[in-house]
Amino acid sequence: MRIMIKGGVWKNTEDEILKAAVMKYGKNQWARISSLLVRKSAKQCKARWYEWLDPSIKKCSKNH
Repeated sequence: MRIMIKGGVWKNTEDEILKAAVMKYGKNQWARISSLLVRKSAKQCKARWYEWLDPSIKKCSKNH
């Protein structure tokens, strides 16, 4: 029996899939969205969206 551990560093292609899936399914379908990303859980997808990819978040530059 092989156990798949989800996680690891996010790849650019995974970010693009996540962005497209959020646009298609919305921000409440994390289980459905994570099914498109074999290595990521619904919780990881949600966190990645809200912490990094959501266009409404304000990103601070290192040079204040």
